[in-house]
Amino acid sequence: MTTKAENIRSLFRGRYLTGMLLIAALAFTSLFALLGHESWQSGQSRQVNLAATQKATSQRIAFLTNAMMTSRSESDRAVIREQLRTSAQQMLQDHEALVKPYLVRAHREKLSPIGLIMFNDKEPFDAQVRRFAQQAIDLSMTNAVSTATSGDALREINLLGMTSIPQTHDVIASILVYESESAVRQAKFTQGVLIVLIVALLILEALLIFEPMGRKIRDSVREADKARQRAEEEAATALQAKRVKDQFFRTMSHEMRTPLNAVTGMTDLLRETSLNQQQRDRLDHLHDASRHLRHLFN
Repeated sequence: MTTKAENIRSLFRGRYLTGMLLIAALAFTSLFALLGHESWQSGQSRQVNLAATQKATSQRIAFLTNAMMTSRSESDRAVIREQLRTSAQQMLQDHEALVKPYLVRAHREKLSPIGLIMFNDKEPFDAQVRRFAQQAIDLSMTNAVSTATSGDALREINLLGMTSIPQTHDVIASILVYESESAVRQAKFTQGVLIVLIVALLILEALLIFEPMGRKIRDSVREADKARQRAEEEAATALQAKRVKDQFFRTMSHEMRTPLNAVTGMTDLLRETSLNQQQRDRLDHLHDASRHLRHLFN
């Protein structure tokens, strides 16, 4: 692999990996945001259900309290007391679950709307619910018909259980629904922004990575074609030169062979005449040289 090809490959790999890492980071961010939103939305749905359940439970407690006070049968009152105690205990348990997300933030300077309802300084709703449920439990433990205190408790339970607490839970449920709808809109907006960013990254990757790399590859292909064409031309030139040289040697060997044969023949004839030793030696040298030249041409 040439140095230029290696540089192109390194540049392509670096830019491609950078683009892919950015896209993967945005994809994972979108996935985590979606999962986080789904988890939060699930929690909000549970809170809305708890608020609706608490509304129904408070009304049930008020109804059971009135039924217990008006019942003339001791056995019926015993059954109602048990139902009243169970409902009040369930209400306290559900209230703990409803208020739990806001307990950590109860001492902060800025509370959420539901936190302000639960823990405001004037009349905290958290204290109202706990007092209401505890009064119902206490009432279920006493003889409600014979005690004057139970009459006061009954009036407060009726007031809280039929009006104040259900209305406040309606407000809490409405706030939770509004927060959920706002969160859904925010999540859609965030997902839209992430999708736009991913598309923009893909476009930038195509413009800054694939398009330049395609241009470099096209340039490399053109250069390779030119180099191949030059090599073919040089090879054709070399072949033509070889043919000319071969033709030259064939022509020259033919033209030179005839006089060489004559020289060789004449030296052979002269060697058969009477010559002194010096003449014979010179003639032998001439004969050997002519034979050597003929051997070269052959």
